[in-house]
Amino acid sequence: MTNPHLWSRAEYAIEKANHLIAQMQIGSLLNHAELNVTNLTSLVNHVDELYLADLSEKNNKQTFWLSLLIASLSFSITLFSLPSFWADTVQLSEALRTNVGAVDVLNVILVLGNYVLGPVLILGIPAFTTYVFVRQFLPNALRLSQRLQRRRTAEKRRR
Repeated sequence: MTNPHLWSRAEYAIEKANHLIAQMQIGSLLNHAELNVTNLTSLVNHVDELYLADLSEKNNKQTFWLSLLIASLSFSITLFSLPSFWADTVQLSEALRTNVGAVDVLNVILVLGNYVLGPVLILGIPAFTTYVFVRQFLPNALRLSQRLQRRRTAEKRRR
């Protein structure tokens, strides 16, 4: 550093580097690179939000079907237990019986519950649960089998 000749060469190198940076527009390239990184980051964040929204929607659909299934089961249990309570009202004495309805109405309700609603519920609940599970899990199983088949064909092509 004590040699002035080295100083002049260093100053010349610095000037040459600054001239090269100005000619190649390095500052503008750095700004564009920074802008690209910022845009890619926002794109990745947006895709991540879309993925989370899709997962949330699938979870909401599954929750809806499961809650509907539980509600239908509880409704069917209620309907199956109602005829027992109606049958008990027939056994009440005349003094305790209020205007619940005549015995003929109770018999119609019992027949309707036992011979119409009972078979409908007995056949409908398994059919409904089968429909729900097939609808929920069959598309995923189909997609999985398609992926496996694509992998097998890709492996065969590689050989």
